[in-house]
Amino acid sequence: MSPNEPSSVSSMLCGRKSVGHMYVRRFPISELPTDDQGLSDFLMKLYHEKDELKDNFLKTGSFSSKSKFKVHQKVELKPSMPVLVR
Repeated sequence: MSPNEPSSVSSMLCGRKSVGHMYVRRFPISELPTDDQGLSDFLMKLYHEKDELKDNFLKTGSFSSKSKFKVHQKVELKPSMPVLVR
């Protein structure tokens, strides 16, 4: 299995390393629209931003490189679950 090949359940159970990337944003409830149309518009805009962020990540390998999105903190998690099958 090459490092660029997508992970699968069987590859993880066999102990192969897997890398995941996430971009997390928080929105204060006070800033969310309360009416149906406002919330619908907010979610549509959010999905467009998500698509732009994903496209940028696939091109550059970074969430912030050449993007309007700011990365506040990079977090690397250590594996916490032992390998089940070798």
